[in-house]
Amino acid sequence: MQDSLEDKYIKGELEMNYIKQLLIAVCLNVIILWGLTAFFPYTGLGRIIAFPLIFVINMIIATMGCIVTRFLNVVHKGLVWAIIVVLSIIVAIWLFPQDSGISVIVKIIDWIKGNL
Repeated sequence: MQDSLEDKYIKGELEMNYIKQLLIAVCLNVIILWGLTAFFPYTGLGRIIAFPLIFVINMIIATMGCIVTRFLNVVHKGLVWAIIVVLSIIVAIWLFPQDSGISVIVKIIDWIKGNL
């Protein structure tokens, strides 16, 4: 028999589930920022402001995802989390600073065009 939400809340299962989801979101943020830094290292001093800003925005997105997926079934949760991952990557790329005049988005588009 399935436990109700109150029973799960009393057992602490909901909090642990949200903590796991937020830890995964933190790991995703670190991987995204590490990857962007590895491929686009010329960030200059903009990194001091951009990294915390990207991290905070992505954590807000992940927290909203935890709230939204509370009552969804597994298929819809997976779809919502896929959208959250894509949105986090877009936010990170959009806000990632570059010292040179060309933005990361333009560099990625040029790289894709060159490889096609």
